[in-house]
Amino acid sequence: MLETLANRLHSAGRTTILLALPDDATGDLNVQAGILAALVTQALNAGAPSVDLVGYSAAGIVIGLFVAAHPKEVRQIVTIGSPLHGTAIAALAVSLNLSSTVCPVACREMAPGSSVLASLDAAEPAHTGVPWTSMWTTDDQVVLPPDSARFTGATNIVLQQVCADDTANHLSLPADQLVAGLTLRALNTSDVGSPSASDCSSLRVLGTGP
Repeated sequence: MLETLANRLHSAGRTTILLALPDDATGDLNVQAGILAALVTQALNAGAPSVDLVGYSAAGIVIGLFVAAHPKEVRQIVTIGSPLHGTAIAALAVSLNLSSTVCPVACREMAPGSSVLASLDAAEPAHTGVPWTSMWTTDDQVVLPPDSARFTGATNIVLQQVCADDTANHLSLPADQLVAGLTLRALNTSDVGSPSASDCSSLRVLGTGP
């Protein structure tokens, strides 16, 4: 799902590594953060001058858990459709006591009010000093409500407020041209502040590439 976005970042001149998580990323989110920590350490030890983290969906939570403990190792954060305050789907699964096959550990940790989500307060830019951009679509049917992606201190972007005709849903977010453009914009520290509707076309061009 992330290859389209990763390829665009790569074509824009950025070294891009896709992190594969065990069990299709259904396990403990803190354990996943530990796996991310190992990869970041490996990249820095190999000579990377800095590390930017881009997370889609629950990976945004994983990034938050990591940066709360290791703020000095990250330059920029971008999250895409991430349930940083949980999702009603997980809450329903927990309330119905569905099996671990239907709602595994990561699912349960994404229920609003979970201890994992509460710990994300420590990841807020005011505490870490790490710039964070969070974007989401109003057409998200997985992260409910969609603005669960809003994060205190981050540059919070609703796709439809930039391009009113954007039709991305949760699953199509990583392949969306606007998402790619906004991600590249966020990773360029010369661009600051939230984009406006006047930036729609140029961001899509940026996201599409040459």
